Amino acid sequence: MLNLCVNKKTFFLMPLIFVLLTSVSAYAKNTMPKEIESLASKHNIPLDNLSIIVQPVGSEIRLINLNPNVYRNPASITKLFTAYVGIDYLGPDFNWTTEVFSSDAINDGNVDTLIFKGGGDPYISIERLKQMVRELRSLGIHTINNGLIIEQEFFQQPQISTAVFDDDPLRPYNVMHTSF
Repeated sequence: MLNLCVNKKTFFLMPLIFVLLTSVSAYAKNTMPKEIESLASKHNIPLDNLSIIVQPVGSEIRLINLNPNVYRNPASITKLFTAYVGIDYLGPDFNWTTEVFSSDAINDGNVDTLIFKGGGDPYISIERLKQMVRELRSLGIHTINNGLIIEQEFFQQPQISTAVFDDDPLRPYNVMHTSF
């Protein structure tokens, strides 16, 4: 189940957005479609609490223009779109993975090389890594002779320096995404 930090009223705005996207062409500037008014009313959302601008790309004409100069925090609604695209693309049963492989068989508790294959798991933590180490030990692995390889092909990215942005590669915002 998807766990979003949004209240119920905000969640019910999603159908409102779809109504907007499918019915805007029939309405003139500053005209609110009745479907939007009725949906907002049904969920006790005053129109003063909404800001909606619907405008064709490359056009100066706004098809819907409700409270355009009222500043709003878009984070919650942005999370809904991100979650929708993620579920649509990955599917509702998708699970993030981090896999561990050995380059050879376990021989008296020894392996030559251990390979961690990251799968973009956003929930990987020190606690989960410690659990993985405990599981490896329970499988009989006690010594890794030639090191650890962290395979990061899940998020393929160009090989560029993080310093390209502002000549300060150690700034937290310059960290490149990784698969692990």
